[in-house]
Amino acid sequence: MVSTEDFYSVDLVLSNQTDAEVSFSGDSIPDPGDGFSIDLVLTNEGSDLGVENITAQLITENQPCIQSSSGNTLFFGDISPGSSTDPSGGSIVTIISEDCAPGTNIIIPVNIMADGIQFWQDQIVISVSALFAVDDPMVPFEFTLLPAVPNPFNPVTEIQFDVPQLGSVQLNVFDLLGRPIKNLVNDFKSPGTYRVIWDAKDNTGHRLSAGMYLYQLRSGNYVQTRKMVLLK
Repeated sequence: MVSTEDFYSVDLVLSNQTDAEVSFSGDSIPDPGDGFSIDLVLTNEGSDLGVENITAQLITENQPCIQSSSGNTLFFGDISPGSSTDPSGGSIVTIISEDCAPGTNIIIPVNIMADGIQFWQDQIVISVSALFAVDDPMVPFEFTLLPAVPNPFNPVTEIQFDVPQLGSVQLNVFDLLGRPIKNLVNDFKSPGTYRVIWDAKDNTGHRLSAGMYLYQLRSGNYVQTRKMVLLK
């Protein structure tokens, strides 16, 4: 049996820190009602000491926005020095509840265990899409990108756009030099009116500085760009 002191000395970590392999049903954007599967990889970064009976317990019960889960424990067994191990028995499948508010961050604590003893806790963060369809029976007859509201804004603004036909849709934010800042939408969309909320953060989650930014809707040959201003 490994002791607490020995366990810490081997630096057993989640592969890529807290990044897990998460796949979603239908597309790569998690929406309310979607199912997603979680696969973790554990790495023993020690040079000479193995660890035994390793498990990862995902705390999914009583978590906001989680409707159900196929289980909560991933079994890794023994991990030798310098090795990375996938769990045996497959991944854990979890369902996002239909009433989960768009833009919610689902935080799933992960307890790393050895021989049934918890040594530390990590977490997985699932950002539920801030995109949602507007309840409007009228189907738009053309693509339209509407002004952001509010504009200027701080800390968030809402962008509405119309899609007249099924197709691939991209909505991106750029700086004034044309460099991509944030991908808001990259998916196939049915005809309808959509809104997306932007919290003035880039693709890495960092808060942007005040200034003017461009947002662009693109679908096939259609391209429209507008300006918005982030206040201090």
